[in-house]
Amino acid sequence: MKTLKEMLVEARQAVREDTPETLKARLDAGEPLVLIDVRDPDEYRDGYIEPAVNISRGFLEFRIGTAVSDPNTPIVLY
Repeated sequence: MKTLKEMLVEARQAVREDTPETLKARLDAGEPLVLIDVRDPDEYRDGYIEPAVNISRGFLEFRIGTAVSDPNTPIVLY
């Protein structure tokens, strides 16, 4: 059985991480992507990055299909 540390290493190898500056450049360039804010709705209402949609972490697997219809669309979570 893998340790938590091993699973995190694997995840970091498979999942790209962007800096805020890189994300801004992608949005400014009009790159087609779906931006999802995974915080709780109260936190989302306090402020979010345009054009983010709010899907709380606990509901992500149930609602991701409503936010992303094309499986080839890049998804950015924050």
